[in-house]
Amino acid sequence: MSRALQHADRYALPVGGIAAVLCIVLGFIPYFRVSFFNAWLFAWLFWLAISLGGMALSMMHVLTGGGWGVLIRPIGNAAARVLPVMFVLFIPVLLGMRILFPWAQPYDTLDPVLKHDHAYLNPTLFVIRWVIYFAIWIGLSWVMMNASGETWRARASAAGLVLYVVAITLAGVDWIMSRQLHWVSSVFGFILTVSQTLTALCFIIVVLRSRIRSRPGVAAFAKPKHFVDLGNMLLMMVILWAYMNFAQFLITWTGNEQTDIGWYVQRTYRGWRVIAGIIIFIHFLVPLVLLLQRPLKANLDRLTTIASALLVLRVLDLYWNVGPQRLTDPHGGFVLSPLDVLAWIGIGGIWYAFFSRALARMPDLIFAGETDGAWQPTSEPRIA
Repeated sequence: MSRALQHADRYALPVGGIAAVLCIVLGFIPYFRVSFFNAWLFAWLFWLAISLGGMALSMMHVLTGGGWGVLIRPIGNAAARVLPVMFVLFIPVLLGMRILFPWAQPYDTLDPVLKHDHAYLNPTLFVIRWVIYFAIWIGLSWVMMNASGETWRARASAAGLVLYVVAITLAGVDWIMSRQLHWVSSVFGFILTVSQTLTALCFIIVVLRSRIRSRPGVAAFAKPKHFVDLGNMLLMMVILWAYMNFAQFLITWTGNEQTDIGWYVQRTYRGWRVIAGIIIFIHFLVPLVLLLQRPLKANLDRLTTIASALLVLRVLDLYWNVGPQRLTDPHGGFVLSPLDVLAWIGIGGIWYAFFSRALARMPDLIFAGETDGAWQPTSEPRIA
């Protein structure tokens, strides 16, 4: 794993740049145009999740303390530093607004419900909200890394977690929910918040294993109890993610309104039903059983294996949420475009290149208040 991440540091930008350019070039071909914009939005949302989720985990540690956060805060802060890049990478979504979002069509072609929503869902306010969301998130990440003293960081974190939940809820309406005609969900913002934090935590655990092997100061501080804490957090996030999704499904099933069930009609037809089954049984039940075992969580290698598998399933879960909306026919079946893979690699390569550079400039450990337990390092780490 450590060697793979070292190769990723070296080749992420060229590979990502080539994949992104190839994806964009194919997007100019009329046959691939719809697939390109859908693929770009899906890939962009995945890598944005790690940046925002990493920032949220850092803010949680500022407020709660604990050795687990000392280990992962540098990684979370480095992920948050890529937010300005993600702001720029959203531009193709703006260019494909009329393809991606039904409310972006000319006003005289909208159905009555969309005309009623047009006061909020319109291209001008959509762009303004995009700027506001990123101004909030980038501002929060700047305060987290530049505030003088933990008191100011704690204040920023307390307010920041609230702002993060509110902003990502509204952004989820703009970027995902509004693509499904007439569908609404009052819990969707919380699902998106938990999903992003879960995705970021899986990624951070994978990167942490590499840092422990390459940074003596990190290895000297890390203890099995810290890995158990991270495993418990992973278990909590998986359970909370499952609970939120089940609540949304149960409310939709109980209401059984034609305007609401379209979301699940698309996602439970043919191949999408298989994806849904994988998400339910492998994404939820398998980690639930494994993460209840303390010896497994105390072993970083085994915990990293679980986190790596969950990270792959996080890609599948996001695709299950975003992918079906490209289809005008609700019974269109499962479709995977090569551009989905190209866009994911392209944006991911660019994201990881900036992330790895930011992480290289981070201290080995970042403390929030007192540490839990004695620590005798074998070499002098860099401490913020």
